Amino acid sequence: MHTFLKRTSVLSLNREDLEALRDASVRLAELEGLGAHAHAIEVRLE
Repeated sequence: MHTFLKRTSVLSLNREDLEALRDASVRLAELEGLGAHAHAIEVRLE
């Protein structure tokens, strides 16, 4: 049954949590070719 479902995850982070995950999140986004996502993380933490 699960083969027909698309799973989506939604995260809610406060600033402190995002700062703790910043480097890993930016790196992952860049590795996946999602430069705009990486940039969005950086902009949120300016």
